[in-house]
Amino acid sequence: MSSRPLPPGSRLRQVQSQVDELDRQLAAVAAELARLAGSVETLHGELSRVGPSIHANLDALRAELAQVAPSLHANLDALRAELAQVAPSLHANLDSLRGELSQVSPSLHANLDDLRAAVAQLRAETEGFRAETGQLLDTRSAPGVSRAMTRPLAGEMVPRLITVDVALDAVAPGWRDYVEEYTSVAEELSARYRTATLPLPTEYAIEALTSRLLYVVVRTLRPETVLESGVANGHSTFLLLTALERNGSGRLHSTDIRDDVGGLLDARRRSLWSLHRVPLTGSRDAFSALVAALPPIDLFLHDSDHSYGWQRFEFQCIAEHLAPGGLIVSDDADATYAFLDHCELSGRPPLLVHDGRKILGLVQPQPA
Repeated sequence: MSSRPLPPGSRLRQVQSQVDELDRQLAAVAAELARLAGSVETLHGELSRVGPSIHANLDALRAELAQVAPSLHANLDALRAELAQVAPSLHANLDSLRGELSQVSPSLHANLDDLRAAVAQLRAETEGFRAETGQLLDTRSAPGVSRAMTRPLAGEMVPRLITVDVALDAVAPGWRDYVEEYTSVAEELSARYRTATLPLPTEYAIEALTSRLLYVVVRTLRPETVLESGVANGHSTFLLLTALERNGSGRLHSTDIRDDVGGLLDARRRSLWSLHRVPLTGSRDAFSALVAALPPIDLFLHDSDHSYGWQRFEFQCIAEHLAPGGLIVSDDADATYAFLDHCELSGRPPLLVHDGRKILGLVQPQPA
């Protein structure tokens, strides 16, 4: 169905309405333009007010930069020159450090491996000590406290103490023939203390009665093979070597964990001496191998590690390689129960002598 055309008057009114709407929109746009023009005028005025100040500050910054720029460039050039001077030295030092590191690195790794092996050895020995001493309990101490962890009670030592003369009469009759001779040797040793350079504390030395006993025992018994564990500054070593030298025969073998021991010894005595270093790693194996390689031992002096396990080990190892009539002497016999236990288990009565800070022990020898 076709639409009918609007009357002329209606079409005119429709067009007039559209024109009026356009006029209203144009008026709104004109008002917005007038508002924007006002804002631009305000901004222009603000810019005109602050513009000179901004330009002045910018000129000041440019002037300051122009003043400091040469100094900055000079400092930068100086730093570059210094760097150019020290760079070769820095590179040389770095190369040197790299070279040193490459040299010591194998040694460091080897030392680390040795340390690890030593720790493993100590752990194994600790377990061995526990197994060895687990049945030796001191019932007079707190229940369950191992004898390996305690010192002998005074009541067990004091009643057994004898004088050094009685001990000497038991092991070396005829010792009095060398007492006066010992006096001159002791004076010579005192002189060495005043002149020698000693790497270790003098407190490590044996006491006075022990010193005399060792000297006159060696002079009287005339041993051919003497073994000493623990040297330190060489106090007992000096006396043993001097006695052997005057005997005209015999050899002293000493063990220690260090090489720089025996500071009291002069060149002559050192020529008569055999020092054996026992490493911390595998110390028991090394000590056992040395003892097995020596002739039967006529005299043994313990003065090294005074722990229960090591003392028991040394006493047992030596007892198996002791010559007929051979003598075991222990400094610090009161440090642990090791000496008393060894005497009890071997069926040999101990001879105990109080000497200054400690107790000297001798194992009554088997008849030759």
